[in-house]
Amino acid sequence: MKGLILKDFFSMKKQLKMYLLLILGYMVLGLYMKKPAIIGPMLCMVGSLYFVQVFTMDETCEWKILERVLPLSAGKIVLSRYLLVVPVFGAAAVLYLILNLLLPLLPAVRTQGADMGMIGVLSFGSMLLIEAVLLPLLYRFGGNSRIYILLILAVFFSLFYAGSHFGAAEALWPLVGRLPWVFLLAGAASQIPSYALSVKIYKKKEF
Repeated sequence: MKGLILKDFFSMKKQLKMYLLLILGYMVLGLYMKKPAIIGPMLCMVGSLYFVQVFTMDETCEWKILERVLPLSAGKIVLSRYLLVVPVFGAAAVLYLILNLLLPLLPAVRTQGADMGMIGVLSFGSMLLIEAVLLPLLYRFGGNSRIYILLILAVFFSLFYAGSHFGAAEALWPLVGRLPWVFLLAGAASQIPSYALSVKIYKKKEF
C-alpha cells in the first residue's frame, strides 16, 4: 500500500507545485483582506480537489486496468486511497498551524486564536465528511464526479451568502461554535462506512 500512496504523489508532482502556489495565493489573499479565517476552509478545499485530480490522472493513464493485476486485495487498494488523507490533510494542518503561529507577528491582522482554532477544526471535520462522500462517488463515476464537490461547495457558499444577508448566519454561529469537535469526530467516523461502500463499488466495477 505504501507504493500506491507514493505513486499518487509522484504521478502528481507537477500538479502538487500548482496546488502549492494556489495555497500560497490563498494565504496571501486572506492576510491582505485581514480575514485569515478563510484560509482554513480553502486549504481543505484544495486538499479535497487533490483527490479528484488523482482519480482523473489514473483514468488518463488507464491505471485501473494495471491495478487489477497487483498482488493486493480490493480492500487494500481502496484503503491506500483513504490513507492518502493522512499526508494530504496533515500537510494542510501543518500549514494552518504555521499560519496561527505567525499571526501574532502581524498586528494589522486582528483575530482571536480560539476563533481560528474553532474554524480550523470545523473546516477539517467538514472536509472529512465531504471526502467520505466524494471517494465512493469517484469509485463509482470516476474523475467526472468532481461535479459533485463543486455542487456541494456551491450550495454551501450560496446558503452562507444568503444567510449572512438575512441575519441567519450570525444566529447560527453560536450553535456551530459548540460543535467543532463533533464535526471532526463525525468526519473521522464517516470513513468506516465510506470505505466499506467504496470497496463494494470497486469489486463490482468492470474495467
